[in-house]
Amino acid sequence: MTRKGLIPKTTVLSLKSEVANEEVMQQLELKPGESVYKLVRLRYAEEDPIVLVTTYIPLSLVPNLKEIDFTTTRFYEVLEKNQTPIKEITRKLELITADETVSDLLSVEIDAPLFYFHSVGYIENRVPIEYSVSKYRGDLNSFIFNISS
Repeated sequence: MTRKGLIPKTTVLSLKSEVANEEVMQQLELKPGESVYKLVRLRYAEEDPIVLVTTYIPLSLVPNLKEIDFTTTRFYEVLEKNQTPIKEITRKLELITADETVSDLLSVEIDAPLFYFHSVGYIENRVPIEYSVSKYRGDLNSFIFNISS
């Protein structure tokens, strides 16, 4: 966003710990009953909300996450300082439509098109440390993919 001359802003909607549900357990390769941090952020370009991101992080891999101010600190910076930088990311892209809650948060009509990413970030030895689901406004976002073999 900065390269486009836009000022980014982040609002943290929630940051709490909880027992991982089945989907999160599977994506993060956790055992039943293991806990994660759930970080929900609304990201802006200038004053326009552009993406709703929900990130899950194993409590065992990143201690003291609740002490971080994610309105001013990037999540990947925290991982680097914790000596657990992301080495690889797998992303799945779907197209969905906005429900009532997401339409309110992203300031779009109900049923507006959204890009829906499921991302898993891995540290050394392909250990998953982050599972995120992101809902991007279809009218304000575009993506470029570079694929190499």
